[in-house]
Amino acid sequence: AIPRVVFDLAHHPVSDGRFVVFASSQDDHVRCLDLKTGQLRWRVATDGPIRFAPVLHEGGVFVASDDGHLHRFDLDTGEFEWKVRLAPDDRRIPGNGRLISAWPIRTGPVIDRGVLHATCGLFPRFGTYAFAIDPDSGEILWSRPLPGTSPQGYLLASSNRLFIPTGRTAPTTLGRSDGRNLG
Repeated sequence: AIPRVVFDLAHHPVSDGRFVVFASSQDDHVRCLDLKTGQLRWRVATDGPIRFAPVLHEGGVFVASDDGHLHRFDLDTGEFEWKVRLAPDDRRIPGNGRLISAWPIRTGPVIDRGVLHATCGLFPRFGTYAFAIDPDSGEILWSRPLPGTSPQGYLLASSNRLFIPTGRTAPTTLGRSDGRNLG
């Protein structure tokens, strides 16, 4: 059988036309390169593997990490701006030979219409959750439990729905404005 959850096999770069930004699950760093010269502009670390592409939005770099936090760094300088713990607490467990949050973030966040969407948790027995977050302040606008769901993959936002991939099963669908379960 071919594995379907293979996010660690390659970096997932993004660009704004000036910079290329990518993260690593091997050394927990986010790197920003100058697009024209290839020179490293900055490098910052989180406290866990980063398995998905960063999201660039209005001068910010948003990174979801296995440390259970969503991080925001300044795109030009790499300076830390904020982080919000999506995990219910700071409990750590072994994961892929490392200590990670019991609620790692295993989905790529998405920003649309000024709202950042993210999830945390991988193991339904510990609890998994979806969030809407203000990208400027890190304030949580709403959060919802995702019973029986193992969020894994890139989130997708449509005009009124948030699609949460679940690895090997059909995605979970929430209403974007309030997080109510749509199936």
